[in-house]
Amino acid sequence: MTHSSPTTIVELAHMLKPSWTSLSYLKQVVYHLVDMAIAWNFERIVLSAYQWLSENYEDGDQIFLFGFLRGAYQVRVIAGMIEKVGLLHKGNNDQIPFAYELYSATVTERQTKAQATNDVHNDESLQSSSTNSEEKIDKERNAENQHEAENPEILASYFKETLSRPNVKVHFVGAWDTVSSIGFVRGPTLPETTTGMKHVTVFRHALALDERRVKFPT
Repeated sequence: MTHSSPTTIVELAHMLKPSWTSLSYLKQVVYHLVDMAIAWNFERIVLSAYQWLSENYEDGDQIFLFGFLRGAYQVRVIAGMIEKVGLLHKGNNDQIPFAYELYSATVTERQTKAQATNDVHNDESLQSSSTNSEEKIDKERNAENQHEAENPEILASYFKETLSRPNVKVHFVGAWDTVSSIGFVRGPTLPETTTGMKHVTVFRHALALDERRVKFPT
């Protein structure tokens, strides 16, 4: 990145007008924009940006998130995390890693739910000759209660209601050429990142129409 050819995200940062706050705030914004754009450490950067929002958000603020390449995916993750577990009240930084674990666990819940249901049905079929109806009902009820107690979706919802600020929603997400990984190694898609982004008020995604590299799927 050079001064003669700054990235789109840096150009955007230079266009901000800090009339409502101090220069130190603007420097912090630029730092996070550039850090997310480079995206050397995915989780660290996501948690750092989330922590910054948690510490600086005030009632009535509108949250705007911008990123390109992996940074574009990271701002989607931040928006998804706020949707799933909310934005923690200031002073709860020690809860942020757990909040991220809850958020990321919800995708595992969706992926395994169908398989778990099939396993239960298959197990019941194998034991149908030796199990009466009452035992089946008890088994299903116990399994359901255990599932609810361990269900990441339910835990995330409870976390959001009890520890996070009420009614916080990301207003705008702007993304350039989103990629979820570098190279061929790809992890699971995190929640609320590829489902239309309907949990944000406005979502805009700019794409390079001449992109042909299969190693960088959008």
